[in-house]
Amino acid sequence: MKNIIESFAERLGIEPNVARQGISITCRYFIQNSEPIQATGLLSMLPSSLTSMFSPDEKNKITTNQENIPPEEVIEKISNECF
Repeated sequence: MKNIIESFAERLGIEPNVARQGISITCRYFIQNSEPIQATGLLSMLPSSLTSMFSPDEKNKITTNQENIPPEEVIEKISNECF
């Protein structure tokens, strides 16, 4: 995962920690907006470096309830936290 993030960051001309943060925010968005069964599958496929960002309570909530977070909110969060 580290190599993928570093390659991604290099191609975009950004720091790896910024890329890592943006990827984490984006993954969280997709998982939270997925149906519970899909969210469970996504969580099981992600590396532990990404799934560790969720507490056990968050994982339970995500795998039982679907949230509807607007994409604009994610873009704003990436803009505010990464740049």
